[in-house]
Amino acid sequence: MPLRKILCLISILTFAVLAGRIEAGARSAALSKQQQVEVGLNKADIVGKGYVLRVRLGADEATVSGFLPRSSVAKENDAKIDSVLIAKRILELAPQVTRVTCNFYEEENPKVTYAVAVTISDVKAFGSGLVSIDQLLKSIKVQRTTVAHAAQPARAGISVQRQVIKASVPGMTIRKQVLRTFEDPVSHLRFSYPAACELLHDSDSDTIIKLMRFSDGCAYDVRYARSSANPGISANAAVGFIRTFFLPTLKNCNIVDQKWLQLGASHNTTGSALIFTFTGDDGQRFKQQMVVFPDRGDQNRLKILAMTSDAKHFDRGLMDYNGILLSLQEADPASLSRTSSVVRPGHRSSPSNEVTEQVFRHANLEISYPIGWLVKNNPDENDIVKITSPAKINWAQISLSAHPAISSVTLAEFAEAIHQDFASKINFKLVKQIHDAGGQKRNIEGERLVGTVPSPKVPLLLHLFFFQSGGIYYSLGLTTAGIDEQHASKQFDHLVERIKLH
Repeated sequence: MPLRKILCLISILTFAVLAGRIEAGARSAALSKQQQVEVGLNKADIVGKGYVLRVRLGADEATVSGFLPRSSVAKENDAKIDSVLIAKRILELAPQVTRVTCNFYEEENPKVTYAVAVTISDVKAFGSGLVSIDQLLKSIKVQRTTVAHAAQPARAGISVQRQVIKASVPGMTIRKQVLRTFEDPVSHLRFSYPAACELLHDSDSDTIIKLMRFSDGCAYDVRYARSSANPGISANAAVGFIRTFFLPTLKNCNIVDQKWLQLGASHNTTGSALIFTFTGDDGQRFKQQMVVFPDRGDQNRLKILAMTSDAKHFDRGLMDYNGILLSLQEADPASLSRTSSVVRPGHRSSPSNEVTEQVFRHANLEISYPIGWLVKNNPDENDIVKITSPAKINWAQISLSAHPAISSVTLAEFAEAIHQDFASKINFKLVKQIHDAGGQKRNIEGERLVGTVPSPKVPLLLHLFFFQSGGIYYSLGLTTAGIDEQHASKQFDHLVERIKLH
């Protein structure tokens, strides 16, 4: 998925005055406004632990200076991303600021500087979903210059600690278990995982694999994060976006830790890890650790390996999770097996003993849906079923509805009537309407509509396929949030192709 998909940047951005939270009591009063902003900004660890940012605060403008970490690969993109995150934090701490200028220096060559200007409108447009991450970064300009004498921004003892993953977790009993090997030539990835884990299908086309260990209530998933227009964004910058724009959208979210981890059996891959807790829609408290690390074969991509569980039982899954992290290998595709004990759903044919989809039957009709999705029969009037993905980030829902056919109304006219009804009730905006055919043999004639629906958090994308059978008009729909149009269209194509009439 584009970077906005893997980094889950789907929330509406709200600004709150947080200056009173910078320092408590008398200490806060003793600091000037500029010092308060500088302290609050450095607490956010935007450019990484150990890297200090200096702030000069004006009436409506702030200037920030600091080093770009040596680990930055695409320095101009990292400078843009860090500038957006810095601007967002400063706007929270000093709401009167309308423009933030950042001057970054290469740590390995301080004579090279990157100047980036970000306005409040840039941050608000991105946070509200009006522009994508690619559009935002394209609109922001970087001025790279080389000066005769090296600049000396604050260094303050730069020392980035990289933690080596342990094979076991203190206080946990080591359990002997059978391991399987996951191999995928598409992602150039290989790792070991407990055989007790079950494969879950995920609608997100950038999910490489999703595993669930039901006995411990732990879910593990590996996914891509990609920015097609802005290659080489660092893992640290990606985690910064997640912290700044996604985590605030989670209920009662608290960051537990952020650190660097050395992954793989030889500890030769560096990942940026983020641990946080949040409250689910049902009131249950969850804990998640995600590790973002570079894709060695594609500079446009990062990979994310995450574990989510009930917060009380998080440590139960840590040993398995650490085992997966330790076994990670990114190999040449030629060295990977042609077949694998676990498949990447939707990308390669499944072995006969693997089930990635289930079938829902109604009368003479069958539709397929990913295994692990929640099925709710007859949820509303005219609705036969709604099938919802378990994903809390890149959400999707399949719906199937039935309406008695009217002899004087064609299927195209019926589809147009639904379009107009949606337009008036939920502000549905039509993107495309075409005559189409469904079923594996393309023998089910129908009408397809694609449109968007505004939402407080992220615009919803709605695909509908109308077809007729046995005096009934059927509507098969796919609603997605946080999934780009290209990938959502591929998912819906698959749904439509899997329709069966008996």
